Amino acid sequence: MVEKKTILFTLREVGEILGSISEGDPGFHRASIHGVSTDSRTIHQGELFIAIKGATYDGHAFLAQAMVKGAVAAVVNRDEAERRGLTGPEYLAVDDTLFALGELARHYRQKMPAAITAVTGSNGKTTVKNLIYEIISTHSPALKSQGNFNNLIGLPLSIFQLGEKHKFAVFELGMSARGEILRLSQISQPDIGVITNVGPVHLEFLKTIDQVAEAKLEIIEGIRGSGTLVINGDDENLKRRIGHIKPALLKFGLEDDNDFRPAGLRFDDARMPSFSVDGHEISVRMPGLHNVYNALAAYAVARTLGVDGRAAAAAISAFHAEGMRSEVVSHHGITMIIDCYNANPASMNYALETLSQMNCVGRRIAVLGDMLELGEQSAQYHEEIGRLAGELGIDYIFGFGLHAKYITDRFGSGGRHFESKEGLSKILLETIKTGDVILFKGSRAMALEEVVDTLKKSL
Repeated sequence: MVEKKTILFTLREVGEILGSISEGDPGFHRASIHGVSTDSRTIHQGELFIAIKGATYDGHAFLAQAMVKGAVAAVVNRDEAERRGLTGPEYLAVDDTLFALGELARHYRQKMPAAITAVTGSNGKTTVKNLIYEIISTHSPALKSQGNFNNLIGLPLSIFQLGEKHKFAVFELGMSARGEILRLSQISQPDIGVITNVGPVHLEFLKTIDQVAEAKLEIIEGIRGSGTLVINGDDENLKRRIGHIKPALLKFGLEDDNDFRPAGLRFDDARMPSFSVDGHEISVRMPGLHNVYNALAAYAVARTLGVDGRAAAAAISAFHAEGMRSEVVSHHGITMIIDCYNANPASMNYALETLSQMNCVGRRIAVLGDMLELGEQSAQYHEEIGRLAGELGIDYIFGFGLHAKYITDRFGSGGRHFESKEGLSKILLETIKTGDVILFKGSRAMALEEVVDTLKKSL
């Protein structure tokens, strides 16, 4: 039996939402929209094409391709419509196509019955999102945002994947500037908002940690009237700002005044934590204290959604991290902590502390790349990482990237900086011995997984 296609809107509904009803016969306006796309390469028959003008590509240049592939109509910027002579009924002209995409998603979300959780924070938001999905997807039909679909384009496209069958959904909200979390929260209208923590990220744009905290708290504005805000109750940047919040508040953390806190916390030789909450035992398959917080955040959300505590604990204990996020891999006598999907000062601290506390019969080696988007304080933050690594007793640091030189210089003896990954890989292979533990950590653009791959192939 062929599954019936979901109808997101009629073309008339799109025009009414956007305030741009085009000329045309009534039959055309009754046409069904089965999907929304911003990419002419992947658009399907019966979808609406939204021409987004970005830093690299302008969707208006691909209108013809979208129409040939079966787009019902296209949403275009008004100035581009005038410049290109786009006058047919298939073109809906608006002031800002990016805003229009969000408005369509906001209206579509209002039609859907799913209880939505939105997760933001400086560290751990993707892991928390995936942990929540691990729980809710074993409980009922659920949806999560994929990959890095956490911005003003990716979030709306994720929302359009919602169907009547979904009881739950969890979306990640990312940001680089003030106002972005506000807009994303308004679009997703979450029943539960989560802030994992606040740290020194995006300082190239936000300048101070206080500004980061205020930006994360914008999530409050979109939470539904009966909704709940779940926050890290140990985070001082959040604690001193929660007195005036409107939604119901739940806190997770290690301190006594949290609603969800671990009992009997312990770590194995690989720094994998175990603890109990509400009498339910949880064994986290990711190393480090920071993953205790991530697990607690997911558990708090699950309980708020009405999921049984035992089932939530079991789902968290069964969870395996995505590639390059807190992966611990043993390969030919070498233990690798592969955590190179992204990096900022707080997550780098967590990773180095985890490395220093793991059971190790050999040496502790950190392969570190640049932490990006730290603005004027970049050198200072990188030097701090070098100082911390020395205090933690790390044996060697291999640095890659322009800013990583501040790490290795501050670390001193045992620190080496490389201008190429080939050179780094060569010396690393000559240095390592059986029993060593190696951490790989850097911002996404540093692509340190290439060094990991070289190491695996050569050992």
